[in-house]
Amino acid sequence: MPLFGDDVYCFRKEIIDKLVENNYRVILSCPESPRLDCFRGNKDIIIEDVKIDRRGTNPIHDLKLLWDYIRLYKKYRPDVVCTYTIKPNIYGSIAADFKGIPHINNITGLGSGFQNGGVVQRIVITLYRQALRKSKMVFFQNMENQKTAIEAKLIGSKTPYKCIPGSGVNLERFSVAEKENNDQIVFNYIGRVLKDKRIDDYLDAAQRIKPKHPETVFNIIGFIEPTELHYKKLLKKMESQGIIHYCGSVNDVRPYVNASDAIIHPSSYGEGISNVLLESAASGKAIITTDISGCKECVDNGVSGFIYHAEDIEQLVDKIEQFIALTPIQRKEMGLAGRNKVEKEFDRRIVVESYLNIINKLLDN
Repeated sequence: MPLFGDDVYCFRKEIIDKLVENNYRVILSCPESPRLDCFRGNKDIIIEDVKIDRRGTNPIHDLKLLWDYIRLYKKYRPDVVCTYTIKPNIYGSIAADFKGIPHINNITGLGSGFQNGGVVQRIVITLYRQALRKSKMVFFQNMENQKTAIEAKLIGSKTPYKCIPGSGVNLERFSVAEKENNDQIVFNYIGRVLKDKRIDDYLDAAQRIKPKHPETVFNIIGFIEPTELHYKKLLKKMESQGIIHYCGSVNDVRPYVNASDAIIHPSSYGEGISNVLLESAASGKAIITTDISGCKECVDNGVSGFIYHAEDIEQLVDKIEQFIALTPIQRKEMGLAGRNKVEKEFDRRIVVESYLNIINKLLDN
C-alpha cells in the first residue's frame, strides 16, 4: 500500500484495520511519520520507509522510487498492491506489473502537472497509460476526473473503474460539536500553505473583510511548503496586523474545526475529493469553496455553504459577506445541513467496502 505517512493515518486507517480484521497482512510503504505509531506492534502490519518527493520532477529520483518499489515487491511478494496519489500510482503500478502483481489504483486528483498542459502533461499522460493499463480497478474520487481520464485514454477500454466518495470521512471521529464563543465568526483555512492551493486568495479576502468586520477571525492551519518559505514572513506580518492567525501544523485539527463557524477552501488545484471539506462538514461547519471538481461535490450551494468561481476574489469576498450576514441560528443550520450531506454521501465505510469487495474478489480467483 504505497502512500504518505500522515495520509495513512488520516485517510486509510479504517481500510487497514478492516483488512487486518479480515486476516490480511498489510505492508505500508510510505515516508516515516509519528502518526504511524498506532500501527507499530501489530504483527500483521509492516511499515517500510520509502522516500517520495511529493512535488519533485527529477527523473533520477523517480527512477530510484521505481527501483525501491521493485525491491519492496521482491522482498514481500504481496498478493495485491493498492496505490494512492500520482507517484505511487505510476511507479508503484509499473513495478507491480514488472513483478506480475495485481494492483488497484486510486486517482486522488489529476494534479497540476496534468492541468498545466505542455510537455509535463504529455509525460504524465504517457506514464499514467503505462501504469493503469493492467489495473484490476481504478477508483476515481469525482466524476469529472473520471471523464477526463477516459477522454485522455489513461485507462484502457477493458480496464474496470468506479467512482467512490473520495476517501470518505470517519463520522465518529468527526462529529458535531457546539461552538462555545458566538461573539466571533471564525473561518479556517486548513491545508498546506502553497500558491497552488490559492492561499493568496484567502489572505486577500481576510485583508478586505477584517477591517469591515472586526468580529471575524481568519485562522490558517497547516505547514508551509519548503518551496514556499516566503510565506513565513508574510504570515508573520499579517498576524502582527491582526488580520490572520497562523496556527502552524497541528496533529489534530478537530479542536480548531470545532471552534470555527466555517471553512474557506479556495483551491483551484486538481483535487480528488477534498478531505478537509468533508471533515469540516461532518463536524457541522459550513463550507465556502470553489467550483472545481473535488470541492463543489462537498457542498450544496446555499444550503450547506457557498460555492464561488475559482480564483475570483470578488466572488469569494461576496460569499464571506453573505455568510457573515446570516444569524447564528442560520449559520448553525447551514453546518448541520453539511453533516446530513456527508452522512448520506461520504461515509468512509462506503470506501472501505469498495476496497474489500475488489480485494476479496481478486484473492478468491
